[in-house]
Amino acid sequence: MFFKKKEKKDPHLAGQNILPAIAAKSAYAESFRTLRANLYFSVVDKSVKSIVITSALESEGKTNTAANLGYTIANTGKRVLLVDSDLRKPFLTKVFNLNGKAGLTDLLVEALDCPVIDGSLSEYSIADLIQLIRFQNLTGRLDLVTDQNNIVFYFKDGNIMDVKWQNRPFDSDYMVALVQDKVIPPKAADTVLELTKKTGRRRRSILLSMGFIARPDLEKRLAIESAEAMRLAAGIVSGTFTFSRLPWEALELSVCPNMDFNTVFRELFDRTEDMIYINRSMDAVIHPTKTQNLFVLGAGRTPPNPSEIINSDRTEMVIDQLKKKFDLIIIDIAPVLPASDAMLMAPRTDGTLLVIRSGYANKKLIKQVLDQYRQSNLPVLGAILNRVDVKKQDYYYRYYQEY
Repeated sequence: MFFKKKEKKDPHLAGQNILPAIAAKSAYAESFRTLRANLYFSVVDKSVKSIVITSALESEGKTNTAANLGYTIANTGKRVLLVDSDLRKPFLTKVFNLNGKAGLTDLLVEALDCPVIDGSLSEYSIADLIQLIRFQNLTGRLDLVTDQNNIVFYFKDGNIMDVKWQNRPFDSDYMVALVQDKVIPPKAADTVLELTKKTGRRRRSILLSMGFIARPDLEKRLAIESAEAMRLAAGIVSGTFTFSRLPWEALELSVCPNMDFNTVFRELFDRTEDMIYINRSMDAVIHPTKTQNLFVLGAGRTPPNPSEIINSDRTEMVIDQLKKKFDLIIIDIAPVLPASDAMLMAPRTDGTLLVIRSGYANKKLIKQVLDQYRQSNLPVLGAILNRVDVKKQDYYYRYYQEY
């Protein structure tokens, strides 16, 4: 007589209803395969890389649903990341025995608050430095030095205000272009250069104060130079950096280029592989599971201000970068009615799945949640009816009819 070998439970799982610990042919496991298929069909014409899973109230089964859906999709060969962003009651972290380990909060608060002083561009890429300065709202100048070039980024409250190629060849300088294009006469250029040597004032300030050029024309010329400097900086892979914190007045930037530096940054620098430090920091808090292709990012330390963290630019950047590393991100987050976290996270993702525990949350509360999403124009990908007693078919039918 042959006996089927009993499957060993994954010791990394603390949950009682997680699929690796349940027979693959059970009705419970089949329900998640059905959910996976339904999800694929509902978004067949859309590119869905991230999903929030939440509920109206606590104890509706959102965490188990998130874990099991991730497990089921990972079994199709897709790389899936489970993120515990329920920073108030991080049960997903507990399910995967990640309590006490660094997680999302540590990444957002500690890693992205890393002091920016000086160092090697082999340890911190330019994209890393710009993001760190932005998140820390710093004002000052960032000097990038290589064997061939010296480029300076000027920041105000974390925003790029100007970029200058310090050792730019003379024939490509904007003053030369202004003379060649007959915007200013050669004598005016000589006067500006002479006053710059005597007073130490910037040429742009002298050009404006003496009326040699209109501000819009000067801003346009400066924008051309800044764009060239940023393109040059985008190709730098080695060298050193130094950041000097300075008051805005000390930078003497009375005139700044008229350009959208954020757009240029996204075009030139905003690639996951370019962010050496941030990429390394993300990898340090992402844990593999016993299931191939399934990974978990725990919540980390419990913060005093979960909503502020969820609603930060840091969270948006991290989610965007994680989308590039995984086929799908499933985010478990606090219920909608007790907290605002789910509504704050939703715009940073491609949609929300709402878990509804049968006979637990009444229709009025569910409608209240859905109305909040509709009023905020946030997509709800679908609702999952959980813990249904399939033996009570009449109730099951009536519930859907009324809902």
